[in-house]
Amino acid sequence: MTWNEDGILELIANALEYQSSKFDGEQAVRGIDCLTENELRDRIRESLIAADIQAVHEERYPDAKCIERRNYGHHCDLVLLPSDTPSELKADPDWCAAGYWLEIKRVSQFLESGPNWWYEYALLEAIPQDIYKLAKDSKIFYAGLLLVLFSANSQSGNSDLKIWKRRAIEKGCPVGVPRIHHFSITNRLGNERAFIALFPLRRL
Repeated sequence: MTWNEDGILELIANALEYQSSKFDGEQAVRGIDCLTENELRDRIRESLIAADIQAVHEERYPDAKCIERRNYGHHCDLVLLPSDTPSELKADPDWCAAGYWLEIKRVSQFLESGPNWWYEYALLEAIPQDIYKLAKDSKIFYAGLLLVLFSANSQSGNSDLKIWKRRAIEKGCPVGVPRIHHFSITNRLGNERAFIALFPLRRL
């Protein structure tokens, strides 16, 4: 099978934009840019399940299955599976290749504590490591990195995503053409724009 990455991004982006609007409607003190990476992952998972896509969280990478203890080895944020996949994953020997392995990373220019002084490092150095993890696993075919970026404005967000992709390619990260959706958010911390970018993995 093949995965519609544009459709995946649209589902996720719409869910997060709705959550942002919900916070505004509630006049919440904290907005979507205050959510942690795990909180964003949970909301993304809920939106995928509601769209009849199985979304397994914290699944170990296939090549790590040889390690006996389950708390060892790399874990992937979400593995998306077709709705008709058997509930017992091991019943399907090809489930690793059929699933879409999705790593989710969050980075923000402004935090509740103020400007994020680690923003550049997180964006350009730490985040590309997840693409390497996906690319190294011999049993993963469909995969992508979902980057949720909160920026001061559209110009800086677009610029930073272009810089990220260029730096990732320079480092040998096998990323394809990104799918990007962005929307305005209420400025509570200094961020006025949310970018949801899906960088697909492309096998070398």
